[in-house]
Amino acid sequence: MRCCRLFALLALSSCGCFGGAANPSYFPFYLPPGDVIETHAKPAGQGYFNDFDPKAASIEVTPTTCSAAVNSDHVLIATVFDADGLPRRKRRVEWILEGPGEILEVDESGILPGRGYLSSNQRAVSYTGLRGHSFERGTRNPSDDFRVEAGQTWCIVRSAKPGETVVTAYAPAIHNHDKRTATARVTWAAGGSGGGGDFPPPQVVRTGETAGRKRDAEPPGAIGTPAKLTLNAAAPRSAGYDKELAVTLTAGNLGGVETTPVTVRMTLPGDVEFLRSEPPATVRNGKQLAWAVGGVAPLGQQAVRVTLRPMRKGDAALVATAETTDGLQADARASVTVGVATLQLYADGPDAPAAGERFPITVTLNNVGLTAAENAVAFVALPDGLTPVSGGSPVKLDFGTVPANANRKLEAMVIARQAGAYPVAVNLLASGDVAERKTLTIDVRGNAPGPYVPTPGAPLPLEREPARPTPPAPMPAPAPVALPVAKPQLPKKPVLMLDSLDFPATVTEGGTGQVRVTVRNRGAADATDVSVVVAVGDGLRATGGTGADRSAAESLEGSVKFRLLDRLPPGGKAVFVADVQGVKPGAARVEATVTAAGEPSPLREEQSLRVVGK
Repeated sequence: MRCCRLFALLALSSCGCFGGAANPSYFPFYLPPGDVIETHAKPAGQGYFNDFDPKAASIEVTPTTCSAAVNSDHVLIATVFDADGLPRRKRRVEWILEGPGEILEVDESGILPGRGYLSSNQRAVSYTGLRGHSFERGTRNPSDDFRVEAGQTWCIVRSAKPGETVVTAYAPAIHNHDKRTATARVTWAAGGSGGGGDFPPPQVVRTGETAGRKRDAEPPGAIGTPAKLTLNAAAPRSAGYDKELAVTLTAGNLGGVETTPVTVRMTLPGDVEFLRSEPPATVRNGKQLAWAVGGVAPLGQQAVRVTLRPMRKGDAALVATAETTDGLQADARASVTVGVATLQLYADGPDAPAAGERFPITVTLNNVGLTAAENAVAFVALPDGLTPVSGGSPVKLDFGTVPANANRKLEAMVIARQAGAYPVAVNLLASGDVAERKTLTIDVRGNAPGPYVPTPGAPLPLEREPARPTPPAPMPAPAPVALPVAKPQLPKKPVLMLDSLDFPATVTEGGTGQVRVTVRNRGAADATDVSVVVAVGDGLRATGGTGADRSAAESLEGSVKFRLLDRLPPGGKAVFVADVQGVKPGAARVEATVTAAGEPSPLREEQSLRVVGK
């Protein structure tokens, strides 16, 4: 055993653990503390100037505000989130303390020398954990213990004198400067008989609890227990851009006596507008709002209903605080993802209906956005040869309001009058704007000839008088012979069709999207030298594309030109993808032009794409 221990120590020393004078080690904890190696916060080279960790999106510290007794340990927990609100592991967090007190301990979990460390009494570094851990403080009081989950890290602060300490948690992996820091404020008050305060002897403060106040052994609201202020912020997880957002702030009391008058405060982000509230705000100073809600009875609540309007897409952080006149405090936070409805349109019909047959054209609307799509209407435009069963063309399909992450289907019943290939255009409108357009082709085959059936009341065809006065005995009529269905004959030449022009419903300003042009040859001969050009209007910029043969497209001023497609066989389909970028908000033109060798005139289709501001 001694040999194994000596070998382990020698191996570790050879790896850089030269900081002797370590604490005694016992089985199985033989690993020494190791050296402290300070590391840079960002990678070397070009990574320093770029978003080297795109999955790290925001950081949060809890509790954000609280009171604590001097000489007590106060635990702060930081969480690094991704864009979906999920904690991220192994992310660096730097702790910076301002004001009285010092950082007593920081999360140093790990094995490598670059794990968490204290740089000074006011600065420290730690990393979010790979898994959850419970920390027992070694006391008989279980309220001293705390727990962190995967994606979280912690530090402990302490102060020997009264005052206010501000602790900033900084995540250097977050590229957005507005979301890479979070702060916590700790107000230290003198406690015990010496300070004249109402704080008990020092204790460790668990996350989310007020320092210096023991957890009540009595049930909530028990008679005689002190007032305990709580605050909750209820808001939807997602909201519509430039739409009303309802938030409810609820101040509660879990104690046994009524609180002194409570003031609820809320600070709005710069991209969120205040519309109204119930009750009305007693103080409104720019983005600072306050409501005087009075005292809160035991186990009672006082609610403030606020209506806001977000004016920027992305995450909106809503922070509120509540405070009584005698110093009780509570805070709450809600994060809302602001977006728009993103509509996907699908149109489908039968493969080969017969002339004279009724069939449905099915239109499916899928909303994959963050908010509901309002006033969604699809118009099915029918060419000559196809007529609606009722009404006229175009056929209107009213979808109404389509909730987020939902889809709906409606059908337009159509009658095919004669054989042929007919393009059907489906336009989708939402809130009065053209959102998307689809084009599908219906191939109608001819009817099969059958036995002659006389029409009631119509004159019979003329017959010759028989040579003999007595007509012959009638012969039994032969059974009708079913003839094969005549298939439409394709012309002995190429017939190019611009089958569809598809693109997303909206493109954000500065964002990118793709325009897909589908070309089909419905003739009986090869189409050669097929040329496709996609032109865009002022609100868009053409940045490139990929041809049907996987070749790169040529980006011109206001258009994308694809390399000639040498051959498109009969029945073949070719897809060309153009990359575009939003330049300025508004409607922008998108036009596709298709030509081929021997075609007398080009095929051209124009639609409108909406660019949405940030």
